[in-house]
Amino acid sequence: MYNGEIVEMGTHESIMTNKGRYYELFYSQFNGKNTQ
Repeated sequence: MYNGEIVEMGTHESIMTNKGRYYELFYSQFNGKNTQ
């Protein structure tokens, strides 16, 4: 979700491949980035 809208759908593996918002959020946990 982004701004209250679903922006990506699929399995973890499929949406990680797209390197979109979910990918950025997932890896921000490990890089210490603030996504807000």
